[in-house]
Amino acid sequence: VHGILIQQMAEFLKRNSMLLLFGVLIVAIVVYYFDTIYKKVAYGYNAIPSIVKYILGGVIVYLFFLYFNQNSIIYVAETPGLPSKRCADNPPSYKNPIERGMRYIDVNIPTSDGVTLNGGLILQPNSKECPTLIYFHGNAGNIGMRLERISLFYNKIKVNVLIVDYRGYGSSTGSPSEHGLELDSEAILNYAMNSTLINQKKIVIYGKSLGGAVGIYLANLKQEHIQAVILENTFTCIASMVTQHMKWISFLAPLLLRNFWPSIERIPNIKKPILFI
Repeated sequence: VHGILIQQMAEFLKRNSMLLLFGVLIVAIVVYYFDTIYKKVAYGYNAIPSIVKYILGGVIVYLFFLYFNQNSIIYVAETPGLPSKRCADNPPSYKNPIERGMRYIDVNIPTSDGVTLNGGLILQPNSKECPTLIYFHGNAGNIGMRLERISLFYNKIKVNVLIVDYRGYGSSTGSPSEHGLELDSEAILNYAMNSTLINQKKIVIYGKSLGGAVGIYLANLKQEHIQAVILENTFTCIASMVTQHMKWISFLAPLLLRNFWPSIERIPNIKKPILFI
């Protein structure tokens, strides 16, 4: 985890060096004037110790980093140890469904804002008679890394599976964001609703982790088109994740967050059956 964070920090510095420089300059100015005011108010006492200045400056830069690099922290398209984010560069049996004996068609789905999503529609021999899972994956790695799980659905439960990389993941274009993934989910459902290879009356949403939040958004918006929702290890909202994992800055969440995923507010509106795993 620390290695990934360091790599993300390095990528952020490379892409946003001028922005970061500007932020450091602002911090320096704030600390300077704060120190000057302190001297005037507390006349006769020492100025703010240097170590305190450094700590204050470091905290501000860290918060600055969290705010502007938030999407890169939440949406991790690359899988550590692999040469690229594309499925073609995954290890054997994690490249495409054919390696695991699953029949599928490659799909390219346009979104309403001009992004193209790449994925696969994995089909049973009697594809129009069985249910279809729309699988929304977690925040890290491409859809190829989910093929082991998908093969269980395909072979044990005998369902079709539509699994698509979010924007910026795998071979999909664009860059991930909360609003972007919302648009992705709508485009994926629209594709399913217009496919001649599946039964539109047997569509089930399956979301794992971040995919649960995506699935909840879609089910809340388009529940007339789905039959049920399955959620695995998802979360209530991003703010609750901050409170749980970064308690020391949780009070700043309203100011720092650019991603929200308010699943806890959306779930009560969903009238279809929901299975929590």
